[in-house]
Amino acid sequence: MNEASSRAAPILAAITAAALYYVRSFDAFAHPQFWAEDGNLLWLQQYLHGPRVIFLPYAGYLHILQGLAAAIAALFDPIHAPTLYAWSALIFVAWGAFSIVIAAPNAALGFLLGASLSLAPNPGGEIFGNLINLQWFLGPALAAVLCGTIPSSPVRVGNQISFVVFAGLSGPFAAMRLPVAVLRFAYTRHWLFGIAIALGVLNLILILQLSPPLQRIGEPNILHLLQTALMRCAGASVMGVIAAIVVILTSLVVRDGRLFRIGILFFALVVIVGTIWKFRYYPNVFDSPYNGPRYFYIPQLALIWCAISLWFSGDCPRLIATATLAIFFSLYSADYFWRGAWPDQHWAAYAEQVGKQDLTAPINPGWSMKIPANRQ
Repeated sequence: MNEASSRAAPILAAITAAALYYVRSFDAFAHPQFWAEDGNLLWLQQYLHGPRVIFLPYAGYLHILQGLAAAIAALFDPIHAPTLYAWSALIFVAWGAFSIVIAAPNAALGFLLGASLSLAPNPGGEIFGNLINLQWFLGPALAAVLCGTIPSSPVRVGNQISFVVFAGLSGPFAAMRLPVAVLRFAYTRHWLFGIAIALGVLNLILILQLSPPLQRIGEPNILHLLQTALMRCAGASVMGVIAAIVVILTSLVVRDGRLFRIGILFFALVVIVGTIWKFRYYPNVFDSPYNGPRYFYIPQLALIWCAISLWFSGDCPRLIATATLAIFFSLYSADYFWRGAWPDQHWAAYAEQVGKQDLTAPINPGWSMKIPANRQ
């Protein structure tokens, strides 16, 4: 790409990733509604306690960007909150794609990596179109920034530092990137990675302070969980497993871009290990492809990114990458890339009564939130 194209690549990738996100969760924008913690955590806590809840951890980590978006939405009529949440999530996904391109060694590779941030399969689309699941997009974008190159432009460096700070404070993944941040800081002494280390340590402290959120319902069966998790990452198909193994081995052997791919694969491995540990007493929890699909979005995206990276590494790796991507996407049905319409919970009717009387408002997926008339 020429210089003009290189300047345009981050913007084009951000637009593409945002467009994919929009299309995959169209109903969230056409008929906005709360999803799970969007309602009974982000909106309700803002309603009850105000902006100070932005800095309170939930599930062992902070949700700063999600909380900031919720605080801004709280300035408007409650009826608009689901709409503002969906658009805020889309904007932050676009920022992640923009930052990925800046971290890439060339604009063409960066564009494809950034544009594909919203591309991995996610049956049921639970991470699309809502604010609480933003972390599943910020996490891989953060990984790409920490595994990528340091831009020479001060403006772009400022963007990367800002993204690392906010993404690192908006999910659990800064802790999972801590080893990479330490290694990059040791070699570069760049304060971008120093900041990432500080955020990773903070994140790790919060996670270690968390009491186990799940009750024990059975004896651990790590082998079954590992087998199920790996199959879920590879399309639950023998052909998918073979393709994944080939692309991983090729990623480790081919020298061009190898460090980036190793970093991304390490991140995916940590996510899988963390998922297995979290659900160690739930050995059959992932037997259905529609149970917890969010936990496998990042490993699947890592395989896509490795294939994209290999496409720029020579004729033979390009052939392997093309075949891998063709196999990978052929394994999934349309509902893995499309979030169907959620039941209408008629939030508008409840929003009109907020502050006037005690309410119990239904929210998806079959949840409810109790809204007192008087704030604390």
